[in-house]
Amino acid sequence: MNRRPWIWLVAGTAEGRAAAIALLGLSIPVRVQLVSERARRPYRDLED
Repeated sequence: MNRRPWIWLVAGTAEGRAAAIALLGLSIPVRVQLVSERARRPYRDLED
């Protein structure tokens, strides 16, 4: 069975963005769930 690695990352807005960038750099897919539209702003440039 070929499974993709996944990580459940619970983080604040500041450190969460840095962690997402690091994971993407390792070719690990990232899905971000945020509590508000405002919290989404730092991640906008990481969207497909």
